[in-house]
Amino acid sequence: MKPYIKFFVGQLPSGNIARNGANKMTFQDVTSAITAAVAVYGLGAWRAQTAGKRKLELAEEALILFYEAADAIKHVRAPFAFQSEEGDIERRRNEPDRKFDARKRVSVVFTRQQRYSELFSKLRAMRYKFKAVFGTGSGTPFVRLDDILHNINLASQMLAHLWGLDDFEIRDDDRHRTECDKYESIFWQASEDDDVAKQVAAMLAEVEQICRPVLAPPALNVRISLWFAQFRDWLERALPGKI
Repeated sequence: MKPYIKFFVGQLPSGNIARNGANKMTFQDVTSAITAAVAVYGLGAWRAQTAGKRKLELAEEALILFYEAADAIKHVRAPFAFQSEEGDIERRRNEPDRKFDARKRVSVVFTRQQRYSELFSKLRAMRYKFKAVFGTGSGTPFVRLDDILHNINLASQMLAHLWGLDDFEIRDDDRHRTECDKYESIFWQASEDDDVAKQVAAMLAEVEQICRPVLAPPALNVRISLWFAQFRDWLERALPGKI
């Protein structure tokens, strides 16, 4: 038994060699772990960067479109109009002048809205994508926009009826005047802070609240991103070919 024991013992590495081997394996394990961690971080950072870029682009596009929509609504409600904006309104059979003129006056709103139809269509198409990225509560500005446009169109239809009434059809002058004032305040923009203008301002404030933090991220996030980038560069220089 002793020769065999001596043979096997003689085959074992010396203490220094064993320790060096253990140290070598430990270093390889550490570098492999660092490499794997950096690879995972790089993949996660790429995904985060891609998702962040898409979110930023969506926020920027939405903010631009909503500001364009605010200007469009202001133009739609402008109290002065050109005759060319009345559109191709055909006179109905036996239609009195008063009713025909009333329909022509309100047609300006529809002509102007048609000019911005592509803009409003883009916003409506963006609505569900925006909610998917920013959450269900982010759809409020889109709902508010639809409500504003709906109320303007409704006011136009009501004024076409009210303006078209003759003296014999108006049973209550005070009520008629009150209703005209109500819908005219929606149809026309009389001041910068009327009710519709306030609704538009609220719509923009809601979009700003959602999009602005994405377009201007907190300074801490920026510093952390830069630190990780610098750390990765350091690892690539310290462990060439390992990363």
